[in-house]
Amino acid sequence: MTLLVKKKTFLLQKKGTLASKLTINQNNSLYYEHVEGKPNTYTYVFINALTGNTSAWNGFIGKRVKDKGYGYLTYNFHGQINSSFDENINLTFE
Repeated sequence: MTLLVKKKTFLLQKKGTLASKLTINQNNSLYYEHVEGKPNTYTYVFINALTGNTSAWNGFIGKRVKDKGYGYLTYNFHGQINSSFDENINLTFE
């Protein structure tokens, strides 16, 4: 399955943190937060536990990563907080 990304909506930008929503189509979107690191450093990508959300990463752990000069990206899965999900979509392994 190929998804075309329609647009990006910026929800919040504060002190180097970008909180945004990536719109996939009318009924599907992903909420994410991106903290930019210092130049020529790594960006960590944090993936939530099934019942988690971005708040698991943007507190203590995110602060430690940022304090070391690195950036991070964290996002919520479809259906989690601020990420919309079309319940009528046919999900397959293809």
